[in-house]
Amino acid sequence: MINGVRVQGNKETREHVIVREARVAPPELYDAEKVSKIPQRLSRMNIFSSIREPELYVGRDGGEILISVEEGNTNTFDGVIGYIPGVQTGESGFITGMVNVIMRNLFGTARKLDVRWQRDDRHSQEIGVRYAEPWVFNVPINLSGIFFQRQQDTIYVRRVLGLNTEMMLSDVFSVGGTLQQENIIPSTTVAAQAVSNSR
Repeated sequence: MINGVRVQGNKETREHVIVREARVAPPELYDAEKVSKIPQRLSRMNIFSSIREPELYVGRDGGEILISVEEGNTNTFDGVIGYIPGVQTGESGFITGMVNVIMRNLFGTARKLDVRWQRDDRHSQEIGVRYAEPWVFNVPINLSGIFFQRQQDTIYVRRVLGLNTEMMLSDVFSVGGTLQQENIIPSTTVAAQAVSNSR
């Protein structure tokens, strides 16, 4: 019988998040196959650099499992920024470049946030945001939302809103769905003659 789970090595990730992902809910009968799959489940979180095989020992409350992890780098920042001065007299310059920020373990809860910004020239730029919420209402359902917008010159704006859901039925099988809306909005009346307003 497993009466408790102890986690060591976690500095940022909350203990209940690791136990939840391990899918062990004491008190429950010891299942060797289920325990052996814990490293595989935790590896899918993509936030640990090392996960040891779980150890079974006898504690004050009876049989317990020790999960040892080592956290990796969960945040990534890439970017390059430049300034292009105006060519003609009186013309202002503009900032160009690309910034990409990825956070895979927000506040130690395994929530994910991706933000991307890119500006090609004076009139073209894009921004994208993606947020993922794991285990909604403490059940194995993951929700993620996306927002993407691209302004193409002075011709049109393309905007995408999306919602993804995934239910994990087992370690190897899940079902999901996607709801997405995409708009093409002409920037000016002149552009509307070449690009239709569509949804």
